[in-house]
Amino acid sequence: MGTIFAATSASATGENILYWVSDEGHTSTGDNRVFSSPITQTLINSPISGNTASTFTSRALATDGTYLYFNDNNNSGSWDIVRTNLDGTNKTVIATGVSEASQLVSNSTFLFYSTWNDGVFAVSKTPGSTPNRIDNISGSGFQGLAVCGTDIYAEVYSDGLYKATSNGTTAVSFTKNTANAGSFNALSVTSLACDSNNLYLGQLQGNGVIYKTPLSSWNANPSTWTQLNISSVTNYSWGIFYFSDSIYFSDSNGKIGSITSTGTSPTLMTTSGSSTWNVAVTAGPTPTPTPSPSNSSNTLPNTGSNGESLIGFAGLLLMGGISLLAYAIIRRRIV
Repeated sequence: MGTIFAATSASATGENILYWVSDEGHTSTGDNRVFSSPITQTLINSPISGNTASTFTSRALATDGTYLYFNDNNNSGSWDIVRTNLDGTNKTVIATGVSEASQLVSNSTFLFYSTWNDGVFAVSKTPGSTPNRIDNISGSGFQGLAVCGTDIYAEVYSDGLYKATSNGTTAVSFTKNTANAGSFNALSVTSLACDSNNLYLGQLQGNGVIYKTPLSSWNANPSTWTQLNISSVTNYSWGIFYFSDSIYFSDSNGKIGSITSTGTSPTLMTTSGSSTWNVAVTAGPTPTPTPSPSNSSNTLPNTGSNGESLIGFAGLLLMGGISLLAYAIIRRRIV
C-alpha cells in the first residue's frame, strides 16, 4: 500500500499544508509516494518513514479538507482508490480494482477521476463503493479534470476540452469546446482546476504559463484565455490546485511553486531531482493557545490602600511607645 510521509507537524504552527506526489527517494525508480509539509517559503520534504518497491501510488491526488484521496497500488496489477486522514493515518479503501487514475478531484459527495484509456468516472466517498463511468466521449487520452459546483470539465489529450453537468451517478452528455480545439492539443493539457468563477489549465507546452478563463467563457478559443506567467519558476505546470486565491503547481521535473490567482508573486517553493506530479492544499489546524503566565507573586496580599496601610502602621508604633513609657514609670516608682 502507498504511504504518506509527513515531513513535519503543522499542529503547532497553524500553517496551511501542501501535499504532493513524487518519486523522490523511492527504492523503485519511477514509483510514487505522497509527501506533506506546512507551506513555507521552502518546503520541508524529508520523509520520516521507509518504503519498498511494492508500495507506490499513481500521480493522482485530491482532498476535501477532511481527508486525502489517492490511487494506491494494491500489488495485484490493478489499483484502489483510498482515503486517509490528513496525516496519512487510517487508510480506508473507497473502491477496488480500478484503472490507474490520471487526475482525481472531489466535491462534497463524490470523487471524480479520469483514466487515460477508460474515460471519466464518479464514485461515492462511502467505503466499498463502485465507480460509474459518466462520460460519453470516445477515444483515449483522458487527463485533466475539474469539478466546479455541479459542472465537470474534462480534457482529452489530442481531442479537446469538454464540459457536462453531473450528479455523479449516471452517464451524461459532454459538450466539446470547438473553438480551435487543436490549440488544446498543442498545449499538452495535463490538469485542470477551478475556483467559484474561473477555470485554470495546466500544461506541458513549455511556454511558462498557466491558463485562466471565466467559467462562463470555458468554450472560448484558448488564445483569448488569460496567461499567468510562471516562467521565473518553471516552464511547465503538470499538476495545479486552487486554494485561497493562489494556484499551487508542480512541473513534473522536481519543482513546486505558487502564484496568486491574479498572476502575481510566482514563487519557487521546493526543487529536487525527482519527478513531481499532482498537488493539493488544506487549511492547517488551529494552533493550541499557550496559557498565559500566572500573575501570582510571593508578596503578601495588600489588604487596603497605601494610605490605610500607613495609618495602621503609625497606630501600631504609637501603641508600642505608650506601652514602653508606662513600663518605665512603673519601674521607677518601684525603685
